[in-house]
Amino acid sequence: MPNSLNIPHTQLRDRLDEVRTWVDESVGERPFVVMCAAGVRSWIGYRIVRAAGFNVTMLSGGIQTLRAWLGAKAEAVLVTGEGRA
Repeated sequence: MPNSLNIPHTQLRDRLDEVRTWVDESVGERPFVVMCAAGVRSWIGYRIVRAAGFNVTMLSGGIQTLRAWLGAKAEAVLVTGEGRA
């Protein structure tokens, strides 16, 4: 996914400085999305970064749900960011 940061939820607490740098350089004041395959790990990650004070949201149901909703269009959204506001 373009302009993304991939950190496993098990490493997130130890890498919050990396998240902060990425937010400062790439995201700014806009909320960013935490996601995983099915939504469980993204919920954990969401709670961690939210507690650290970040402006964050999560993809409920994960990438599997996104693919179920969008079908073939999901890959374009995930790989190129096509269709983002």
